[in-house]
Amino acid sequence: MLEHPNVALWRNVHQAFSRGDLETLRTHFTEDVVCRIGGSHPLSGERTGIGGLLAYMQALTEMAGGTLRLEPHEVMATDEHIVALVRLSATSEGRPLHWNAAAIYHVRDGKISQIETISPDQVAIDEIYYRLLASRPPSPSPAPRHVSSRRMTHRAGRLASSR
Repeated sequence: MLEHPNVALWRNVHQAFSRGDLETLRTHFTEDVVCRIGGSHPLSGERTGIGGLLAYMQALTEMAGGTLRLEPHEVMATDEHIVALVRLSATSEGRPLHWNAAAIYHVRDGKISQIETISPDQVAIDEIYYRLLASRPPSPSPAPRHVSSRRMTHRAGRLASSR
């Protein structure tokens, strides 16, 4: 069975993000992309535009001190949507951290136009983000935040762990 083109799109985005290749990432998103990150941690909220999304991705990578890893558990797609169930990990003060998340992507004209993240236990995710932020030295020039005043909190049923 052939892989759906939008699954391939997601895999290309994942590989570029893993390499830190912002220029390739830029080619896979619409200019007016909207990214909604649930929770009450400093990186949560809504980012609009490709600049806001890339700034968020850079801030996330910096927050994890280069230790962030994203392992796909399941990626499904239709002509208009992608759903990715992932297991993330990072290290804070020598301790490994692991969490599950889901992301819903909207696709328009072969590019991702919207992202919404959902976590099975947002309170635990917020604690992980705060722990990662506390364990990193302050950045000399923090990434700009293109965040709306709207904060979001998600509750979802537990996702099955990939391990």
